[in-house]
Amino acid sequence: IAALCALSAGGAAMSFFAGIDESAEYVFKETHFDKMTGLLTRQAIVGKVAAAAAETLETGEPVYLIDIDIDRFKQINDAIGYSHGDELIRAFTKRLKESMPEDVVIGRLGAGEFAVLLPDREIRGYLERFLETFINRMLEPYQLQTHLQSVSMSVGIVAMPKDGVDPVLILRRSNLALQNARAGGIGNWSVFHAD
Repeated sequence: IAALCALSAGGAAMSFFAGIDESAEYVFKETHFDKMTGLLTRQAIVGKVAAAAAETLETGEPVYLIDIDIDRFKQINDAIGYSHGDELIRAFTKRLKESMPEDVVIGRLGAGEFAVLLPDREIRGYLERFLETFINRMLEPYQLQTHLQSVSMSVGIVAMPKDGVDPVLILRRSNLALQNARAGGIGNWSVFHAD
């Protein structure tokens, strides 16, 4: 009987610890991956920016943080309904992934806001040409279940290490560049300048 009790207690302990592992994995997924798109969350992107900043300091190779925002997404969402808004976000995400080199880091920062960590080696110094092609592709209408949906977007870019290496500062500066792009009109992009 004592052996059975010990076996039962051991099984309960293993079950308890397995539950902890499953809970930790659940919390990690909830905090690091966006439920709708499967992209990294803002929290996870901050960690990836920190890692990219450390790497760029070591290698000297620039890495760009590209902040992409669907202009007036809240108004679009209100006009077409939340289910179609979700459909638009998934279609936008799919095209975003298809438009980027395979190994880049992509995350969703907010409702209609996305971030891409793009090493310079992926575009070999041709940032402007890459952005023009990318933006033109992303501005093509999206086929939703019931209609074609057009969007406009703004893009802000920060270069690490030139514009900093602190993840919070980098995200703030990419957003400043994004706001500057938005002030310039539909489909604009802007590179952060400290002045």
